[in-house]
Amino acid sequence: MLDQAGKDGLFTVVDTVQGDGLTPDQRQGMAITRQSFRFMLDPGELEALALAVEFGIPYILSDDRAARRTIEEHSDVRVLRHPDLLYICQYNAEAYCKDIKRIFRDIQAGESHRLGGSFQDIMRRSRERVKELGLRK
Repeated sequence: MLDQAGKDGLFTVVDTVQGDGLTPDQRQGMAITRQSFRFMLDPGELEALALAVEFGIPYILSDDRAARRTIEEHSDVRVLRHPDLLYICQYNAEAYCKDIKRIFRDIQAGESHRLGGSFQDIMRRSRERVKELGLRK
């Protein structure tokens, strides 16, 4: 699925460690963001935020509540949790997201900090979050 999406031009792969695919200005912009947030975020969220800020990507995916709060208070980037993304897929009837409940359970099984509440409650909260962010059609 990802290979085909890449071939269809839905995303571009960049190597943020080596800087392959980035201009010098983009590398510098990402370095500034990394420096600014280095004590507030884990490496994964830090790299995602640096890419989002530099490329004008409005949303990133993270289930880290503290990171979400930090990112949203100190940048224009908004953070979606995996249930939010699943809700968007379900709402938009995407072909890749036919079995939302199974996908959700599979993700939860691999998480060290599972989300509390029933599947229906979590989807309700995601519906409100997605609506708040203006991502519902």
